Amino acid sequence: MKKILLIEDDEYLLLLIERFLKSKGFNVLTAENGFIGLILAKEQKPDLIICDIKMPVLDGYGVLENIRKDLKIAKIPVFFISFYADDESISRAYQLGVNDYLKKPLDLNELLAKIKHKLQLN
Repeated sequence: MKKILLIEDDEYLLLLIERFLKSKGFNVLTAENGFIGLILAKEQKPDLIICDIKMPVLDGYGVLENIRKDLKIAKIPVFFISFYADDESISRAYQLGVNDYLKKPLDLNELLAKIKHKLQLN
C-alpha cells in the first residue's frame, strides 16, 4: 500500500482529500502545517507528498526546500496544491523542485490520475 503524506491547514479540505485517497487504497498521513509535515516526512518517508503552499508555521516552499536538502527524503515526489496560480508562484515552485502543481479547487480525479502516474500505478 502506497503511503501519501498530505500537508494542508484547511481542516475540511484535509479530511476530504484524506477520505478520497483512503477510499482509493492509499495509506494517508496528515499534517495541519508544514512543520509537522516535515517531521512526518522524515520519520515516515512517504511515497509521495501533497502540500499546500500558504500555511502557518512553515509554508509549502519551506517544506519543499527542506525536503530537497535532506538526502534521505530528497527524491520523494512533492505535489503542491494552491489557490495561487500566478506565474511567479508556479515558477518558484518548479525552481525549488516541485513535481506537480495543482490549482484549487481541486479535481480529485485529476489528483488521483497524477498520483497514479507519478507512482506508476495502474
